Amino acid sequence: MNKKRKIKIKIISDFISYFLLLIIIGFVRIIPYKLAIYIGRFLGAFCFHIVRVRRNIVLKNLDIAFGNSKTKKEKIEIAKNSYMNFAMTIVEIIKIPYSKPEFIKQIVQIDDLDKIETLRGENKKNNFIGLTAHLNNWELLGAYLAQIDYPLCVIAKPIHNQMVDTLLNKIRNKLGYEVFYSGDPLKEMIRKSRDGKILSFLADQDARRDGIFIDFFGTPASTFVGPAVFMKLLDLPLLNIFIVRQNIFKHKILVKDILYFPQDKDKEEAIKEITEKHIKILEEVIREYPEQYFWFHKRWKTQKDKTKIYQ
Repeated sequence: MNKKRKIKIKIISDFISYFLLLIIIGFVRIIPYKLAIYIGRFLGAFCFHIVRVRRNIVLKNLDIAFGNSKTKKEKIEIAKNSYMNFAMTIVEIIKIPYSKPEFIKQIVQIDDLDKIETLRGENKKNNFIGLTAHLNNWELLGAYLAQIDYPLCVIAKPIHNQMVDTLLNKIRNKLGYEVFYSGDPLKEMIRKSRDGKILSFLADQDARRDGIFIDFFGTPASTFVGPAVFMKLLDLPLLNIFIVRQNIFKHKILVKDILYFPQDKDKEEAIKEITEKHIKILEEVIREYPEQYFWFHKRWKTQKDKTKIYQ
């Protein structure tokens, strides 16, 4: 297949995906919240059992992560629940921007807000860097923090479908936070941080050749160093923060460890140490809530010896 034909097929495919997403958004917006969540759960299970999109990748990732510590039956159950959780997350992302402002506080609980308040200091003059992961509804985490006056600037990778990416960013703006891409001007990110916006990272996906290799569930994974680099650049602490689902309708924010950039080590060694620490924290959370992690990504795709883990 020649290059022009591939481009044409991608454009058509992207348009169809975008059009279908608009239909889904229109439908979800007009039905009651709880009904939408139940439909999302059903569709998640349907995708796992019938459509089976990325099912082999999910099960492969679970094999890598848990090995013989979990049975095949347990891994299949985790995988199924992961599909259902992600489908519910999509429904929530669609519904919440069009809900009443107080709705987010009704479905999200946070117990350790004092940790964040201490970091920000009196009159919120101080700042920090936020680090989360593709765990449960990470978009809801940003929306909740923005609503309690902790505005975020999320540094993320763009979605390949530009139309879907633009639509998602419009939703994010409605939720109260901004998005930067990793290739955007550094000066603008620094300015936002100094203006009081909290730079936040989702740094748990394959970094390809741009990352360093850190053990993740005992297997080396190419990992982004952006959080540690910005800690050094801005002289700010790093807050590990996640959101988990307590039941079908309720969520809880977990405020984990605060990390500080080591001053007694050279830069490269310190960056590796910080990266190892935050990956370890993430791994502990995933072990507790494995069904809520985004197992659909080829996390271990890049290997030092170029071994092909995924077929």
